[in-house]
Amino acid sequence: MAAKQHEILSKDARDQVVNSMHSVLATLIDMALQAKQAHWNIRGPRFKSLHEHLDEIIDELRPASDEVAERIVTLGVPADGTLPALTKGTALATIHTGFLNDQQVAEGIAERLSQTIGCIRKSIGTVGEVDPVSEDLLIGIVAGLEKQLWMVQSNFLEA
Repeated sequence: MAAKQHEILSKDARDQVVNSMHSVLATLIDMALQAKQAHWNIRGPRFKSLHEHLDEIIDELRPASDEVAERIVTLGVPADGTLPALTKGTALATIHTGFLNDQQVAEGIAERLSQTIGCIRKSIGTVGEVDPVSEDLLIGIVAGLEKQLWMVQSNFLEA
């Protein structure tokens, strides 16, 4: 006899949270991929520092996407991180392919981090009404990404 999965949230609340979390998942995965693209193709005087910093950003994004996916599954819905879901659900513009100078990378990654943070903040507003556990998870992710944004922006903002 198969065990029954117990509902954590009502179906309507669960659907609202999962839809919002899938958008976050797609955006986090896309952000990690775009940061890696920039990491491979950066050139210029700040190459080494930005190249290494991009790995730090990726090291923050990958566990965050894993946490979001696991939260979706915890709520009783399969997580979808496939390419079609990513393409449909991401909030990010695509970074330029090819070689990028260090200024382009710093500005482009800052722009995409800001877009990612905006996507997650929107989801915080949506899920916070019905699921404080998911809200708390997203707040923690935003805090880390906002710190990364500050660090990237410091490469090109005037004192």
